[in-house]
Amino acid sequence: MSDVGGGYGNVEFGPPIGSTPESEAMFDELVAGLENGGGEAGPPIALDDFGNPVVNTGSAGPGYAVADENTPSTRTVQRGDSLYKIAKEVYGDANMWPLIAVANGIETPDLIKFGQELILPPKEGFDEGAVHELAGKFYADKEQARQAREEAMATPPASGPVATAPAAQAAPGADVLTEGRASMRAYWESAQDRAAEEGSALKYMGASLMRTLGDVGYSVAEMGVGVYNDPQAALVGAGKGVVNFGPEAFNAATNLTKMSLNGLTLLAEAAGVPQGTFADFRETDPYNITPLLAYNGKAEQGGALLANLALGAAIGKYGNYEIGGAGAAGEGESVLFGQRRISPNFSSEEGVPEYLRGRPISDVAADLRAGRLSPNDIPIKAFTTESGELVSINNRSLGALSEAGLKPTNVEVVQPTLDELRRLTQSPIIPNAPLPGPRIPVTPSQTNLEILRIIETAR
Repeated sequence: MSDVGGGYGNVEFGPPIGSTPESEAMFDELVAGLENGGGEAGPPIALDDFGNPVVNTGSAGPGYAVADENTPSTRTVQRGDSLYKIAKEVYGDANMWPLIAVANGIETPDLIKFGQELILPPKEGFDEGAVHELAGKFYADKEQARQAREEAMATPPASGPVATAPAAQAAPGADVLTEGRASMRAYWESAQDRAAEEGSALKYMGASLMRTLGDVGYSVAEMGVGVYNDPQAALVGAGKGVVNFGPEAFNAATNLTKMSLNGLTLLAEAAGVPQGTFADFRETDPYNITPLLAYNGKAEQGGALLANLALGAAIGKYGNYEIGGAGAAGEGESVLFGQRRISPNFSSEEGVPEYLRGRPISDVAADLRAGRLSPNDIPIKAFTTESGELVSINNRSLGALSEAGLKPTNVEVVQPTLDELRRLTQSPIIPNAPLPGPRIPVTPSQTNLEILRIIETAR
């Protein structure tokens, strides 16, 4: 129990709600800070027979009881309230929330519940700057304690008859990130409060989104520090990430959907639906699947994130066909040749993929048949004619696929240039082969039109 006399009388406050020894220590530090920075003690507050502060009655807005400058008032928590919002309404300063937190034994502002009765102590006699500093430090200390717990969990127990636990030290860069996250949260939570006061749902949503994105950014940065400091743990985390990929992909989609729906409910209320209609829905947590393997510390989380990103990229690139040889790409697109001839070799110019540059079309076709190359490795750029036909621009790539008996599976539709359109007006080299068409002759060069072979598109 802590006895705070400075500024709002001799009132005892209990330990934090849902407290642990660690949180009680932080709570006591906060109270001590208020005692030391609170200025001269104000006049004592009258207590009833049970030691509770005597509160004046009256009306001072929804859920309030009024008080003079030396007597606490009370407030019943309404839907959508936070200690920041209440502090802003009562004191005109959202960062005075530590006074309310200490008075009610609340460890964090997020723990207040609808219908909860709060004591609102007067702020006279307290140094506002000291309270502001405590507000920021409180969250920074809490974040640092959370990181220390995770690092302790990640440290294997020492073997032998006598094991001495090493002193917990924050990883390099952790303090900067912790302080930065606390400042970021305080800023956007104040922005949310201002938006709520203005009745602007769009500003409120914007501030909420920016806080969420900020948290994500700081979490990724913390994981990066963890990976840098403990690469071995990162490798363990990467293995766990592969195992957990399915549940984590589902959880990411679920959380994004819930965040979007929360925003839509705010828009609906801004458009005329009674305020608070969807408050219960917004307070619910999205349904998440528990990963099969738990991560110990930021290093493992960072390793898992890198593994998940690599898996996602691989699925994006190779997920639309089966690995195993020619024809594995599925049906593919029907694309017509867009010029009257092609050379036997791919271009040697920069910009052509290295695995194609300067190679004979027949060799690339052989690699496609053998499964050494996939149809997805042969990108085709094409344009659409007025009749809806797809016409190739890079015809040697289409020739290699066609010679392998494959249709394109990696087609990008683009706007044609005038030169590419003029190709369709050229006189064909082989009879009965109008452009665009399914057949194209291979000749040694543009001037030597000797037909080496004719390639037809796959059917």
